[in-house]
Amino acid sequence: MDDRNLLLVTVYIICVTYVLYRMVKSLNITQVTIELNQDLLNTQLEEQNLKDILEIQFKLKKRYLLEDLKELSISIKNKSQQDFIEIDWDRSTLTDFQGQSRRVIRITPTMQLDLSERQVFRVIAAGNILTEKLTVEDVLKGDATNPTLKISAPLFDLSKLQKGKDTQKKLYSDFMTRNRTLQFSLKLVLRVANTTIEVGRLVNHILSCEFIVSKVPWTESLSWKPKDDD
Repeated sequence: MDDRNLLLVTVYIICVTYVLYRMVKSLNITQVTIELNQDLLNTQLEEQNLKDILEIQFKLKKRYLLEDLKELSISIKNKSQQDFIEIDWDRSTLTDFQGQSRRVIRITPTMQLDLSERQVFRVIAAGNILTEKLTVEDVLKGDATNPTLKISAPLFDLSKLQKGKDTQKKLYSDFMTRNRTLQFSLKLVLRVANTTIEVGRLVNHILSCEFIVSKVPWTESLSWKPKDDD
């Protein structure tokens, strides 16, 4: 092989290596799995005597591009035959990777909301299931000409960890090297009332639904097809 061909081969190898490096780096940053800490939730249900009254489930995909995660889908089943459950969305919050508590907003069909007002309670009658999609207040944007609010950003922004304090930078670095996971939580505020008891006797409950976020290895990211995860 003469010097000219050797130079061309070298340049080709360098270009291919760089493209592969950028692809792997991109995949490493965004692809994650999200898992509900079901054991912790079950413990709270037992401690608050709610195990036989309600069941909470979240519709989670196998994997996510973190920048595409803009809402959480939740289903709450009233398993009782005589109690009704009130969900207080306005007092429910989502705590992010930095520990910041953010106001939860229930996504409505029209999204024509006045965020300065309280959200209405949602009542789940005995034997019924409530299914909702949730986001947070600070990602909703609108303008004076259009009353419809739109989700303008994902629920979580990893760059805030990367650019944060030293402890947050360390957390980001450990997450990216798969030495640590990230956590966020949904604090759900609800009330339970028995229809056979005098009106007005509502029992308040707070449930913390905690989620574990793990970074997907780049070797698995290469073969992932988002359309298969619906």
